[in-house]
Amino acid sequence: MPLSYWQSIALSITQATGHAFSIQHHTAVSGGSINRAYRIEDQNRSYFVKLNRANRLAMFEGEAAGLSELASADAIRIPEVICLGQAADQSWLVTEYIAFGRACSDSMQELGRQMAALHRCTDDQFGWNRDNTIGLTEQYNQQSDEWVDFFREQRLRFQFELAARNGFVTNKG
Repeated sequence: MPLSYWQSIALSITQATGHAFSIQHHTAVSGGSINRAYRIEDQNRSYFVKLNRANRLAMFEGEAAGLSELASADAIRIPEVICLGQAADQSWLVTEYIAFGRACSDSMQELGRQMAALHRCTDDQFGWNRDNTIGLTEQYNQQSDEWVDFFREQRLRFQFELAARNGFVTNKG
């Protein structure tokens, strides 16, 4: 009998961490609109899990790569990617679970400083080394030496063409 996706997730976590993990609780958490999200726990550890249909695994692969890229900037706290996979009719992404406290003015100022530090990390080109998604929509990231060219071709042109394919076109001057 094939494993349920919850059993597959637990096995994947065990393999990724080298420590046995058995889900004792899974609690739905809010946020987002395209994935189901859960906090899963055993006696000692908690993880954050996103679930979607099996054919959305590539979306989670892009997200995992993006989280790793953001973490490499060492500017802001990014959840560690534990594992991702697919079983039955589900794909998943598992990250460490970060328990957030109550926001205060100091925490918001610190977040602002960290976001500024993150945005000071630059590269020689605009774009990224792989395509990914924004929500369920493909996001193309072909690199360019010029920001205007990148933004025009990889962001605006794609969105205008997508809108036209979906019937959102006007001929108003």
